[in-house]
Amino acid sequence: MSHAEKGRKKQRGKKKAGKGKRGKAQTPILIATKNGVTEMVEKILEEFPVAIQDEDAEQKNVALLAVENRQPHVYKFLLKKENIPTDSVFRHVDFRGNSALHLAATQCEEYRPWLISGSALQMQWEIKWFQ
Repeated sequence: MSHAEKGRKKQRGKKKAGKGKRGKAQTPILIATKNGVTEMVEKILEEFPVAIQDEDAEQKNVALLAVENRQPHVYKFLLKKENIPTDSVFRHVDFRGNSALHLAATQCEEYRPWLISGSALQMQWEIKWFQ
């Protein structure tokens, strides 16, 4: 399959993917990142390395989405992955100016942590994630 055919296939995939909050299409890599499917993120990056640059409607890339949705396995995979432009991926900020550190420190409205009994255990989980 030529690069042009792969590009067209990727564009078709973008059009079929779900819409974000502001109507911008969610790409498969963004959906896999939000849901913590590391294997899917890996396969997409093998076939379409340029997918690492995908952003959602709020200009969040895969690294920001992994942090925001508390997906440490995806984030660690991205850190270990070679051939990723680390400056543009890990230093990226969303349209509000939030970096990965900001998103790790905040709890968004949509965030539903694992059901952990007791406040102390919940706090331990949050501290572990923040580190």
